[in-house]
Amino acid sequence: MEALSARVAPRVPELARQMVAKLSADVPFYAHLPQEQLDGDIYQVCRYNITLFLKMLGGASIDDLEPDLDVLRTSTAYRAEEGVPLEALLRAYHVGLSMMWDYFRLESATQDQGSLIDVATLAMEYMEHVTSLVSHTYLEEYEIISNAQRDARRSLTDALLSGETTTNIASLFARAGIPMSGDFLVLSLEIGPSEDEGLPDVENRVAARRKIRRLTRRLERTFGRNLLAVLDPSGGTVLVPVTAAEFRSLGARISTLITGIDRSMHIPVVAGYAWNPGLEGVARSGSEARGVMALACRMNLPPGAYRRDDLLFEYAVTRDQGSVDALAALLEPLSRGATDLIGTLSAYLERDADRQETAAHLHIHPNTLDYRLRRIRASTGFDVNSAGGATVLRAALVAHRVGEERGERRGVGEGGGLPDRAPDRAPDRAPDRPPEAAQGSQQDRGRAQVTIRPILSARRSR
Repeated sequence: MEALSARVAPRVPELARQMVAKLSADVPFYAHLPQEQLDGDIYQVCRYNITLFLKMLGGASIDDLEPDLDVLRTSTAYRAEEGVPLEALLRAYHVGLSMMWDYFRLESATQDQGSLIDVATLAMEYMEHVTSLVSHTYLEEYEIISNAQRDARRSLTDALLSGETTTNIASLFARAGIPMSGDFLVLSLEIGPSEDEGLPDVENRVAARRKIRRLTRRLERTFGRNLLAVLDPSGGTVLVPVTAAEFRSLGARISTLITGIDRSMHIPVVAGYAWNPGLEGVARSGSEARGVMALACRMNLPPGAYRRDDLLFEYAVTRDQGSVDALAALLEPLSRGATDLIGTLSAYLERDADRQETAAHLHIHPNTLDYRLRRIRASTGFDVNSAGGATVLRAALVAHRVGEERGERRGVGEGGGLPDRAPDRAPDRAPDRPPEAAQGSQQDRGRAQVTIRPILSARRSR
């Protein structure tokens, strides 16, 4: 085999050029590499591999070649950094070795036939060692690159959400490995436990990480791989590059995505989403999306995607905490007795102030309903059958529900919460009296049927 190695050595440059052409033809990814890279780095690596193999034919062992293999490690790290897929890189080594085997087989057609078996044995040994070296080096470098890119994407996300969009923003996009975009849709997610989490025989950390990986893949299939996602098992934020025109057509897709995750993956997700133009609008969108998501969770709404317009009344009512506390306090007197006056008020408003329908729903006499409504007016100072009173009481119900979800106020049968205090508006009290046995006057019935369209019912009907 030493004679064969000596005969082939002068032809190494020509064989390396043939190998580069073979790689361009047989490995699709290499066909799209820049010509200067093919003529430079790729040619040099091909030439180096041929030279190393000839050294083995000349008697060197694979261990003897170990100091020379650092060149292949460096080349592999460069390919990983350039984004050459590992499968393309490994296929290039196999295509190169296959070409060399064909060459040695033809070269030995008239001479050294007995050495072909030895050449094949050495070729397999060389390929086994080099494949392992390339795979290990590539994955090691890829992990470093992935960690750096993940950190860069988190830094970019933090910068956009905090409004820092002027200093080094272009370099952050470059380090994150995504094209620079001028507009982003922001989704704020609250992620519930998957079916596997919490099972006694399941490792929760593994189940939680798998949940996030599946969720991220679903997001990428819907929006592409250039999104920015910072997620943990309980939730997080997703930034999707979209234009104004794209955003206008995205509403149905976002809703389908989130409800689909709940139905098909059995992962409950509540999402708030918002879009504002320009990079400077991302921070505002982030705040808005987080607010909508938090509000939907606090109101115990079902899994789904919500934007501010879906919860416009509730969103406006709950922006100022002082106002929320004051509105919630209006209903405090209603929670003190045995009768569920808060439930009565909610049922009445959600049924468009329909006296008969509400009474049927509560399984009470319509006159009993009238009596309860008078007690509500006496306790709060607001008449639910007036436009202004209905608006205030509806807002108070929203504040009450939000406060209950946060655990910051006392509900029926619960202790703690806000201290009792008088309502901010002095009540125009009416004397308590038992419900009439008769059906009541036509005037009462007409007044109870004043149409007040509740926000929650309006949302459900859309």
